[in-house]
Amino acid sequence: MASGTERAVLVLGDHVRVSVGGEAVYGKSEADYDVDGIVRQVHERL
Repeated sequence: MASGTERAVLVLGDHVRVSVGGEAVYGKSEADYDVDGIVRQVHERL
C-alpha cells in the first residue's frame, strides 16, 4: 500500500466500521452508509 499504510480494515456486523492505518474512516453509528464516499475516503488514505 502507498504512503506506508500497513492495513485497511472493514468490520461488519451490527456496527460497521472502516479504518485505514488505525484511523477510523467510517463508523455506522456516526454517519449514513455511503459506499462511494467510504471508498473515496479509503482511497485518499492509501
